[in-house]
Amino acid sequence: MFDFFFDIQKKYNVNIYVFCLIFFLSIIPFWLSFFKLISSLRKGDIKKIIFWTVTLGFVYFAPYLYIYLFGENFPFWFHFVFWGLIIVLIYTLIKKIANKLNAIKTDQGKNNWKDFFFWDLYSYPYNKLITFSTPHRELFNEVYQILNFEKDEYILDAGCGGGHLEDFFIRKGIGDAKIEAIDFSKKMLKDARTRCHGFPRINFNQLDLNKKLPYIDKSFDVIICISVLFAISSQEIFEEFYRILKSEGKLILVEPKPDFNGKKLWDPQKMGLKKLKYKAIKIYPLIPLIIFLNKIIDFKQRRDYYQQFSLNGLKEILDRIGFEIKITKLVLADQDWLILAIKKSII
Repeated sequence: MFDFFFDIQKKYNVNIYVFCLIFFLSIIPFWLSFFKLISSLRKGDIKKIIFWTVTLGFVYFAPYLYIYLFGENFPFWFHFVFWGLIIVLIYTLIKKIANKLNAIKTDQGKNNWKDFFFWDLYSYPYNKLITFSTPHRELFNEVYQILNFEKDEYILDAGCGGGHLEDFFIRKGIGDAKIEAIDFSKKMLKDARTRCHGFPRINFNQLDLNKKLPYIDKSFDVIICISVLFAISSQEIFEEFYRILKSEGKLILVEPKPDFNGKKLWDPQKMGLKKLKYKAIKIYPLIPLIIFLNKIIDFKQRRDYYQQFSLNGLKEILDRIGFEIKITKLVLADQDWLILAIKKSII
């Protein structure tokens, strides 16, 4: 067996120790991928069959890939296999993206498919990162303390995201209250349904807050809207909230400050990462992605594609429509405003 390695060294002029290290490290992943592929074939899961086939091929050719990149005198079949794998991977990726975009265009129409695609993409790092966010848990607890589940029986969460607030409420207890949770993104809703699976008093629906909401007047005791208003193109949503909220009903808004500083929000989140220890390895690669996506949001706000609300601006809008401000306070590491407003009774 060792003659094989020395032959590799002589023939292709590579570091034999590095080649041996890659070779032996690939043995366990190879057999793991092999058995996963067999299991996927039995179940008929096409996505997993493709994934484990590609993984198996990559692991198998990993030692030879090292030779291809750093060695000499490699035969023609090295070129064929290497570039063949690259072409297959690129083709698969392009086809997957194209199918995703076509599905979004078909489902959502030509006008706003880019927004659907963006928020579906945003959902992946966001839903992973928020699970360990101490500032968000503190915010959810603030909202929970405002509610009275003996009186607040029907709640609308406008922009529920991945259902983290609902999950927090379930764990704390909501009595006999019912929650209508809506969001713009299919991917967000899919994650939310998975997170809150088996809890019948929460209903998830896909709705666009830029359009008239399909609820009758004075439907809800409470409306919660967290970090959503900036992405709504029209301020008519405030009037819709007023219309579907009962008299003396509560409107809870959480919205980023115009001078929002993501770094200040990120600093306390590091504590949550430290508690994850080795599990945090899965989280760290997502951080650059969400930073990049947040930069896109920031760019769109500067171009007036998204809105920016000051505290006084929100107060003026709510007062004009017929709300009475009860509470204003800073949350999420002092980077967002929380506003509690009550719908005034009409005499």
